[in-house]
Amino acid sequence: MKKFESQVCSYEFSKELNQYNYDFEPCFYWLTQTPKSKPRLINYKSKFAKEKYKVVPAFTVAELGEVLLQIVDSYKVYIFPKDLKFYHGRDEYGTCEASSEADLRAYMLIRAIECSKVKYR
Repeated sequence: MKKFESQVCSYEFSKELNQYNYDFEPCFYWLTQTPKSKPRLINYKSKFAKEKYKVVPAFTVAELGEVLLQIVDSYKVYIFPKDLKFYHGRDEYGTCEASSEADLRAYMLIRAIECSKVKYR
């Protein structure tokens, strides 16, 4: 994986976050040209992004942190030694783990959204 791609959440987390319909314009998108093709990262200036052609928003670490703070009061991210490739997060809804900081924040956001729905029913 390119170092740059580690700054955005994975395609799988991006697809899941996209289901929540946040009104948010990300800097990057995942593009899949066919159902079997491997997703590739494009920026918001790409003609594919402007046409919304088979693209899924790819949220950066910073964008995820900003949206996460709209749902939780505060959160902490712990980064373990690089040889473990392990990230741990904690907020008022509990803890979670992931292999990149972007995926950790995406997972925390998904969990917080789901937990806040239950909380406010």
